[in-house]
Amino acid sequence: FLFDVNGFVFREEAPPVDPYQTVQAEDFDRQLGTRPGGSGIAVGFIQDGDYIAYDAVDFGRGPAEGTLRASSNGTGGMVEFRTLSPSGPLFATSTITATGGWSTFQDFPIDVSEDFSDGTAFLGTRSLYLVFRGEPGFLFDVDAFSFTSADVPVTGVAFTNCPSTLTVGQTFDLNAQVIPENAVNQTVRYGSSSTDVVSVDDIIDGTIVAQAPGTATVSVTAFDGGFRDFCEITVSGASARATLPQGGAATERLSAYPNPSADGRFRLLTTTPEGTDLTVTDLRGRVVRTVSEPGSSSLLDLSDLPGGVYILRTARGSTLRLVRQ
Repeated sequence: FLFDVNGFVFREEAPPVDPYQTVQAEDFDRQLGTRPGGSGIAVGFIQDGDYIAYDAVDFGRGPAEGTLRASSNGTGGMVEFRTLSPSGPLFATSTITATGGWSTFQDFPIDVSEDFSDGTAFLGTRSLYLVFRGEPGFLFDVDAFSFTSADVPVTGVAFTNCPSTLTVGQTFDLNAQVIPENAVNQTVRYGSSSTDVVSVDDIIDGTIVAQAPGTATVSVTAFDGGFRDFCEITVSGASARATLPQGGAATERLSAYPNPSADGRFRLLTTTPEGTDLTVTDLRGRVVRTVSEPGSSSLLDLSDLPGGVYILRTARGSTLRLVRQ
């Protein structure tokens, strides 16, 4: 409506119509050819080609189905739901049959022809036209209509698999279920509280890699609504251990993680005696690296070498197979 403040005229826009609540037909913004129905509660005297229109209807993503309340003392007809103009895009229809009297109202289904639930179409806020079709003469009276939204929101998310333990170097693909299953937006993202322990190789697909011993909490977050679920993962040292030679010391231990290594860097865990060097050879037996007096935890850097298999060897003859990816 219009109002005046110190000589300035302002127009206050009415809020958009919510089609997911009951919309009274007589609350239209403009019309062609109709008059109030004889029942006093509807739009009546409807003939072929007449219409009623609403300036701004907020459909959001779009409707899934709907209901129209109408009456007819004749043969009925059809209601076309169009946007933008009386000849604009058609997205739904409702067929009205005789109800036995102008004051005898019944609910008729509104069939929506567009699938708004798959996320590829978005109706938004726009003008809505109810265009009336039928044989010559008065067709029906329209009392009200409403729709059901196709935009099913997310109400939660939950892991469907999450390992409690992993071994250094192990890769795992996480999965999660968006709740409800028919929610439109199924996108989630994954994260880790400690990427040094468990890294997320793909935040959308959920591929994680155990990097080092320790504990990390991985999370999954729904894009729609920000709902989250958590899972704690404990990473143990690499299972690959040194192969002892016959008669070798049973107390000698040698392991490396991550193994395989994507960047060629390995963390060595060893109990070899002090003053003992380790050697790394390729599969042809050529020495490509020497580790002098490794401590209980040392870094072995093979990042400058090509991908392949290398052999880590202690002075006592114990060996460990390393994979440089």
